[in-house]
Amino acid sequence: MQDKLNKLYADKWKCLKDNAFKGACNPLLIKVTDEYIEADIKVVIYGQETAGWNKDLCDDFSMEYLLNDYEAYLGNDKAYFDDRDGCYAHSKKRIKRKNKRVFWNRRGFKFFTEQLKVDSDGKSVAFLWNNLSKIGKASKSGKATKCIAELEDKHFNVLKGEFEILKPNVVIFFTGPSRDSIIEEKLEAKIEQFFSSNYKRKQLAKVVFKDKNILGVRTYHPGHRCTAKVRQERYQEIINKIIDKIRAVI
Repeated sequence: MQDKLNKLYADKWKCLKDNAFKGACNPLLIKVTDEYIEADIKVVIYGQETAGWNKDLCDDFSMEYLLNDYEAYLGNDKAYFDDRDGCYAHSKKRIKRKNKRVFWNRRGFKFFTEQLKVDSDGKSVAFLWNNLSKIGKASKSGKATKCIAELEDKHFNVLKGEFEILKPNVVIFFTGPSRDSIIEEKLEAKIEQFFSSNYKRKQLAKVVFKDKNILGVRTYHPGHRCTAKVRQERYQEIINKIIDKIRAVI
């Protein structure tokens, strides 16, 4: 699986670097874990933007460096984040900031990783993280500029290839309705309303892929303003749908 991802990235790497410009950050490159490869239920959780991931694309960061950084960041690797050499990448402050962000704490990613490992009916569950925008702004968060989006579309259009390689059973999009067109275009999916749901499509939607065995759910980004009770109820409905999916997997 990782070899296929590496080839996908490597085939586009030189062209991306040749067209790099200041203001775009380095791309988010996925490094799969053994846990994910071996899991009964593979879950990928998508966010919106990369929020200045690994500084500027014009900086001399290798593919290997970015892959290893993804692995350490996702796994909160304490040995990696040890402040050695005063390097930004290895700063303990960086991981502390991560764990305070709503995408990663119990308003988002952490809630699902904890809850699904409890409610998995004895099946192993593993998680990866991805973003709809693989390249974002280098200096700050927010939606990628038109120039950065065009750079990705022309020279690093890997979202569909990643999806086909990762072969998830469950996909959760913390992207909100404003990114639905990106999901439909880049992942060749359709956004529909759940028939057995009291939620409006903008609140909670079904993402239908060509492979009908994949459960796709799109909801608001964890930073969306609502009460904790409202969020909890919406998340519980997602959990229930995923549990039904888990029970259907032999």
